[in-house]
Amino acid sequence: MNSDPDASIANEETTANEEIRLAEDSPGTEPGVLRADVVIVGSGLAGLVAARECARIGARVLVTSGLPPVVVDVGSDGLAPTPADAATDSATSATVVPPEADDLHAEEFEGDGAMAALVADLGLGDLMRAQTEDTWWLKSGSDVMPAPQATLAGIPASPLATDVARVLGRRGALRAYLDRLRPILTIGRETNLGALVRGRLGPEVWQRLVAPIVAAELGDDPETVLVGAASPALNAAMTRQGSLSGGVTEILSAASGARFLAVLDAGLLPVTDALASSVRFLGGSLRPDLGVVAVDEITGSAGVDRWRVHLADGSQIEARAVILAVDRARARSLAGDLLGAAWRGWPESHRDEVTTLVVDAPELDGAPRGRGVVALSDRTSQVLHHLTARRAGNRHCLRLITRTFMPRTDEADEVQGEITPDDVHWPRPARALDAAEAATACDRVAGILGIELQTDSVVSAISERRLHPPSPAAEGQTARIESFQVAVDAHPGIAVSGDWLSGTGLDAKVAHAEAAASGIRGVLVRSGFHPSL
Repeated sequence: MNSDPDASIANEETTANEEIRLAEDSPGTEPGVLRADVVIVGSGLAGLVAARECARIGARVLVTSGLPPVVVDVGSDGLAPTPADAATDSATSATVVPPEADDLHAEEFEGDGAMAALVADLGLGDLMRAQTEDTWWLKSGSDVMPAPQATLAGIPASPLATDVARVLGRRGALRAYLDRLRPILTIGRETNLGALVRGRLGPEVWQRLVAPIVAAELGDDPETVLVGAASPALNAAMTRQGSLSGGVTEILSAASGARFLAVLDAGLLPVTDALASSVRFLGGSLRPDLGVVAVDEITGSAGVDRWRVHLADGSQIEARAVILAVDRARARSLAGDLLGAAWRGWPESHRDEVTTLVVDAPELDGAPRGRGVVALSDRTSQVLHHLTARRAGNRHCLRLITRTFMPRTDEADEVQGEITPDDVHWPRPARALDAAEAATACDRVAGILGIELQTDSVVSAISERRLHPPSPAAEGQTARIESFQVAVDAHPGIAVSGDWLSGTGLDAKVAHAEAAASGIRGVLVRSGFHPSL
């Protein structure tokens, strides 16, 4: 980092202001209106990926944030990879934490997916390593045990395998084995995953194995998830094999080697820093201090459609194209009138409470918990990730995500499609917990881990609240997303990207942002865009 942060920040702000002034002086621009080729609203991972893709063809890119920045203070320890680190280390915003700091909570990604390709393209491949602990652990009562190995979304290939029987018990395992004995004609083509698993393998398999793992991996209410979420080939495979577990066996046998998960030792900050540097190198400007309040479609000179971006300070930016890389509530507040009925029919977002603890607890050294411990009850899931905090020396980082699944509305309510007050007011920036709150959080975490953990072992503790969008794997969600995309495509020059459209994995988020930027690049080229080099 720069030895003089204040001087570095001042230089960056001066450079950004000069870029804006040059844009303002562009021929044909109304007085007081700034000019850019592409405005990206949202300075998180998706926004920076989209900005870099657009800047690569010479487009003048301006990255803003539509939300006010938030400063987080968790003390001077600097122990865990928390949003507080972004306050001092992020090249995107050197003195503040942008609202997209929840990107820092994402850890794993596919070793051969879009995120891994991005990391390599940025020259950060040496920071990527294989995730050696790729098994979920399951919390049931007072027991904590690893999930069985040969499963597909928790569905066992061999119901009588020892590790399956350990989770289900003898009676549950024998009930699951009946799947192999039931005739194929009773399978049919069930679309709901829960109904299929309960019908073929019994309620114990669903409650103790499949539902917790689906809730953890997809982040959605398992009761709403479609069969295709486990595998698009599952229905056909079980029809060929004559049983659900047989279909899982076929799919696992056909897989080309074990699934390769990757993690970044240093978290996402090096990636967002490298993206920000790349955008600047390509001539783009990053201004997360600019708050956007509205986006309008206008007709420019010669009848070419353009976009007017209204800023909180009353100024405006005229652009050839706009990409909204924000959550659904924010996107609707910016472009609600433009897309009209496309906003209707969306279910409420789920409610997350995220607690991150750094503990000085040697007893955790020998207590790995794989990808995380999952506990599911009623409409609430708890996923505890046990990470070794590399910035914390020998201390451990524990992150607990408690997610409340919102009930699905009936058709009459869905037609209204309004953003609920909770969608706007539920999120809460990260804050430090006081001693009593930290002790309570420590007790909760110890209970999920199934070990004794002293409350005085807590070194650092923060908490925040976030919205979590329904998964594309949930019933009806794919149709909603497709309908929304049709409405967006009717307005060339605007694109929308976010995990509420892509899904919440890093691979899905990166791939969706790249696709959104590719569409905008096509619009620019077709409109006669020529880069100013």
